Amino acid sequence: MIKKVLSKLNNKIKIRKIAREKRAIIKTSSIGKNVQIGKNCLICKGVKIESNVNIGDYTYINLDTTVDSNVNIGKYCSISKNVFIAPGTHEYKYVTTHPILFNPFWRKQMNILEKDNYIKKIGKQDSITNIGNDVWIGLNAIIMRGITIGDGAVIGAGAVVTKDVEPYSIVVGNPAKHIKYRFESTYVEELKNMQKKWWDYSPEELAERFEDMYNIKDFIEKNEGKVNRN
Repeated sequence: MIKKVLSKLNNKIKIRKIAREKRAIIKTSSIGKNVQIGKNCLICKGVKIESNVNIGDYTYINLDTTVDSNVNIGKYCSISKNVFIAPGTHEYKYVTTHPILFNPFWRKQMNILEKDNYIKKIGKQDSITNIGNDVWIGLNAIIMRGITIGDGAVIGAGAVVTKDVEPYSIVVGNPAKHIKYRFESTYVEELKNMQKKWWDYSPEELAERFEDMYNIKDFIEKNEGKVNRN
């Protein structure tokens, strides 16, 4: 009991330190080990972040969302309420889908020691889920473990993402399918090939470009000569 209380207290101290150093607003106390939170992020109440998670600058995560372990999230991402990123998986090709075949907890329940029988691991449990920059993930979406979502993509509300998503693609449904790109193909290529992406601008640089960012044509035209065309 004392250990749990001390653990919670230490976690709260750690969160306050992160918030102070990064000028972030962190309203949850459920943050695991080895979590990196960028500058000026907003992490709302009820959010659960597991271990080995990296969150980029200015990203916000809304109420009651879960980010499981081994996840990288880029800058300026908008993650809605009740999203689940990288849930655990079960191997359906084994005789049973129950985790007794790979989870020590269940072995212990049956008094089977690890040395008595090799405990198998499910590879996807340790795989990394990567979410790019400027990604918008809608309400109640599920991003399966090991998925890569490209920069600028949009994940529709309620979508279940089971395979990689291209940059600037909009996907919807269960399983999620591509319906269109945010911009016409020439603009998408220009954005992908820019020498300096807008999310890497300093706040001062970004403020100077705000007016252009309301119109993709204006933004692209004013970045002529700043694109890698190799």
